[in-house]
Amino acid sequence: MPSSNDSRASDARVSVDAPIDVDKRAIRGEWLRNSRWRDRLHNRAAHAALDIPEDEMINAPRITNGLGWKELAVLAATVLGVAYGVAKLTQPGAATTPPAVTAPADSEYEIRFFDKDGGLIPIPHISQKPSPDS
Repeated sequence: MPSSNDSRASDARVSVDAPIDVDKRAIRGEWLRNSRWRDRLHNRAAHAALDIPEDEMINAPRITNGLGWKELAVLAATVLGVAYGVAKLTQPGAATTPPAVTAPADSEYEIRFFDKDGGLIPIPHISQKPSPDS
């Protein structure tokens, strides 16, 4: 009869079929190929069970790498717009010319004040008022 120490020793042993020295990176391609094959098989079985033709499968969105013609057109328009803006801002007369100074116009409205009886209170225009210094 084996002792308790012997049973622990047999548990510590590894069977011959255990993958101890397997490089997981080396077998990833095989696993990926197998999983894709399994997925295609499941899809075929589901389509066969539901009487759906395989060519009517929902297409996954197409993933592209790099820039297409639309992205390049947007990029070119952006570069041209920035170049035009920089050229406009760096012109010698554009940034140094101050805006034209205009005098504020007199009031276009005539303001009238009335007393409580409805009579007009005469108030002279600001140009006709005497200055406070005099």
